[in-house]
Amino acid sequence: MSTPAPDQHSPRRRWSLLLLLVPVALFVLTPVVANTVQPRILGMPFMLAYIIGATIATWLFVWLAARFDHRYRGNEAEYVPVDHAFHGVHHTGEEELS
Repeated sequence: MSTPAPDQHSPRRRWSLLLLLVPVALFVLTPVVANTVQPRILGMPFMLAYIIGATIATWLFVWLAARFDHRYRGNEAEYVPVDHAFHGVHHTGEEELS
């Protein structure tokens, strides 16, 4: 039995996923950027308002990353290098039931 050759082409880069680093940076930089109580925004300390804004912005950046990702839009299977180790054979457990 011959095993199928692994795909010789490297997977296409998914640059849109770099957008997911923006929310991480927003939260990591919170103590540096928003380390103050004043000014108050809608009665909330600035740091709390900043965290709420970063949380809302996280939703936006996740949506944009999904929108610009060609694999997500095309409903394509995710490339996982370990798939080559099993040569495309996947056992679901349903064979044992019949």
